[in-house]
Amino acid sequence: YCLNFGKWYKVDKDFVSSTNAYYNSIGISTMIFPNNKNDREDEYNKKLSKSLVNSLLMDKETVRLTGMGKSSIEVCDVLSNNHLIHVKKNGGSSYLSHLFNQAAVSGEMLLDINFRKEVNKKIGTLVFDDDFISNQYTVVLAIITKTVDERPKIPFFSKVSIQYAIDGLKRKGYNVEIKNIFNEE
Repeated sequence: YCLNFGKWYKVDKDFVSSTNAYYNSIGISTMIFPNNKNDREDEYNKKLSKSLVNSLLMDKETVRLTGMGKSSIEVCDVLSNNHLIHVKKNGGSSYLSHLFNQAAVSGEMLLDINFRKEVNKKIGTLVFDDDFISNQYTVVLAIITKTVDERPKIPFFSKVSIQYAIDGLKRKGYNVEIKNIFNEE
């Protein structure tokens, strides 16, 4: 049984086992991230960008293409040595689903040459060239938690959600890793 937003759900044991096994098989990033000192995400992203070599802060740098309506896409929070780092505090399944979906949409959009050109214009430098090859990039799903564990502790339904996002990114050729960021309070 799983509790989600005050409701109990009965989940098949085999499904739970396979979901947990998948989550435990996700590679863990070996990049060194600073601990979070209860900073807001945007403050933490600035600190992370400064701590990583060859990094570019891309938090809040959204791009909109013609035909996308009012939708804007954020490529990642920090780009460092072909690592597209997405950061989110663990505030429950809905927050984490947003993180996973952001990475999935970004990965999809980066396959489009026109989107990459708009990203380059927005940040004022050539980062993504015409010969973009997705398997040369690693998407890092970084989750700020209250634990020091190597693997972030996330709710069961988030483990289901992350699997769909990662499978989609891998089908597009990306490498995917996760990272736990300890929140010092």
